[in-house]
Amino acid sequence: MKRLVLALLVSLLLLTACGAPASVPPTATGGSASQVDSRITELEKELKAKEEAIAKLQQQMQEQQRRLDALTPPPPSAPLVPATFVLTELTITPTEVTAGEVVTISIEVSNTGGIEGSYTVVFKVKLDWTTWENVEVTLMPGQTKTVTFTTKGASRMDTSGVFKVVSGTYTVDVNGKVGQFTVTEPPPTHEELEAKQVIQDLAYVKILTFGYSDDADPERDGISLHIAFYNSNSERIEFSDIPVIVNIEIYKYPLTSDGFYNPRVNKLAYEQKVTIDSAFGLFGAEIKIPYEDMAVSRAYFEFGDIKVIVITPKQGDFRDEQGLVPLYD
Repeated sequence: MKRLVLALLVSLLLLTACGAPASVPPTATGGSASQVDSRITELEKELKAKEEAIAKLQQQMQEQQRRLDALTPPPPSAPLVPATFVLTELTITPTEVTAGEVVTISIEVSNTGGIEGSYTVVFKVKLDWTTWENVEVTLMPGQTKTVTFTTKGASRMDTSGVFKVVSGTYTVDVNGKVGQFTVTEPPPTHEELEAKQVIQDLAYVKILTFGYSDDADPERDGISLHIAFYNSNSERIEFSDIPVIVNIEIYKYPLTSDGFYNPRVNKLAYEQKVTIDSAFGLFGAEIKIPYEDMAVSRAYFEFGDIKVIVITPKQGDFRDEQGLVPLYD
């Protein structure tokens, strides 16, 4: 079919070139077949050359377009958002500990911006004073990281020169996020309990008595017994929270037939055991003994001796007594 079309085309061209009127292709009227084939071959070559030229031209145009594209700047991109950091709620675990145990404080930091950036997390822990720790994190855009800080609370030197964690409620502040945790005293050890039962450097005790009046109830007037505690240097000792048993005995002097008191013959007028747990101030511990609790006569003056035995938990017994104590109001 292609060759037929080409043959017709060649025939038309030949007729036009000879000045003859257009007519039916030569092959149809008995023209020269060899001329037609030759012309067809030439046209095929010309067509192929043109196709090659067109293909080459297309390649040149494509190369030129690539060069133009390389020279054309890219369209402007959207501006990058600076690094922006967001904190989650504060986490404190556990919120109640015994002194010496560890508290973990943590918070999540996220970079919601468009570029990488660094952020400083400041952990502040406060009781009577503030301690803090700075932690710097660097995050890529969209990255989240958990930042953690551990503490046992604040330490302070005690009277024995040992640093111990201070009990109490601590306030935590992490870049404006606030929480708290509580530190409690540990239960005392056996050694500590033993040590608490000792009155440091106790050497002896001294008693002193005064009469006292109870304005609210005059019937409760009596003797105020003071017990002071001393070391070997005769320095007064103060203590607290140490249970001490005080055995008190009061002996009155009998009245003789001639109206005199005989201190050599005493009669028990009062006996009692009292527990005290502290002694402070100039006169130490105070014990009040009402007159009405004593087996004494209120009709006349009586005198007697007071004998005291102080029984300590770990240091034995200490004794003292006072004579010529008035047993009347």
